[in-house]
Amino acid sequence: MRRSLRRGSLLATLLAALVACAGSPTAPASYDGNVFRDPQRGVEATLPAGWVFVAPDQFPSVMDNGADVLVQNDPAMSAAVAEATTRMNVVFIMVNAAQQDDAETIALATERMSDAHLGLTAETYALALANGLRDVGYWVSDPTAEPAVTISGNPYRSLRAHYDIENVTLYQTYYVRIIERELLYFVVTHRRQERSGELLEIVRTLRVE
Repeated sequence: MRRSLRRGSLLATLLAALVACAGSPTAPASYDGNVFRDPQRGVEATLPAGWVFVAPDQFPSVMDNGADVLVQNDPAMSAAVAEATTRMNVVFIMVNAAQQDDAETIALATERMSDAHLGLTAETYALALANGLRDVGYWVSDPTAEPAVTISGNPYRSLRAHYDIENVTLYQTYYVRIIERELLYFVVTHRRQERSGELLEIVRTLRVE
C-alpha cells in the first residue's frame, strides 16, 4: 500500500505542470502482455525488460482534474498553454519496476488544439510550457537551444527541467510534436541525470505515427 501511495504521488507530480482539461483515455486501446496498442492514434509500445504499464484506473487523480484545479493552485501557470489546448488524454504510463520508488517513468499524452490557436507550433508550445514550469519553481532549459529529437522518424522539440520533491531531485524531459490539431508529447522522469540518454533510446523504440 505504501508503495502504491508513493507511486500515485510521484505520477501526480509528473504531469501536474501540464495545464489542460484532463480526462481518461478515450480512444480504443488495448494491453496485450507487454505490448500496448492504440490504433486510433497509431501508437504501439513494447515494454523493455523490467518495465510495467500503469493501469488506466491507477492514473493519478490530477489527470482527471486538469486545468481548473491546477490554475486555482498555481495562478502563475502559463495562460498561453491553458488557452491553446482543450483536453488532455493520457495514452499510457510505463514505469521501470526495477528502480526503487518507481523513479523512472515514461508517459505519453495528447491534447487537442483549441480553435483559436491552430497556428501554435511545437516550438511556441515548448516556450510557453517552459515559462509555466519556471513560474512554479522548476529549473528549465532554454527550449530554443535544445536540439530536435527524432522519434519514429518524426522531429520532436525537447525541453529539460528538474525540481525537488521530498528532498529528492527529479529530472524531466519533454518531447513535443503537433500533428494537425493534436499536440503529442512524451514526459520522461527520472532521478539520475545521466540516465537521460538511455531513457531517450527507450522512447525511440516506441512506434508513434
